[in-house]
Amino acid sequence: MKMIFFLKFNYTLSIVKKGGVIMTIGEKLKQLRGDKKTKDVAKDLNVTVSALSNYENDYRVPRDEVKKKIADYYKKSVEEIFF
Repeated sequence: MKMIFFLKFNYTLSIVKKGGVIMTIGEKLKQLRGDKKTKDVAKDLNVTVSALSNYENDYRVPRDEVKKKIADYYKKSVEEIFF
């Protein structure tokens, strides 16, 4: 399978495959949050709004224990969201 790699301005990697783009972690988190407010999700996860915003904008990747909290919150596996 031929893949083309693009480096976004904030240094996150998006992989483009035939038929579409694989979402970044931040894009997945934004999609999972849907219409919920960032501050409400951050409060439920016991993280700062700034931290959650950094995760959603691909500036930072959460620590493993926070990844688990996020996965549990959205009823997904860590692998589904972060890998």
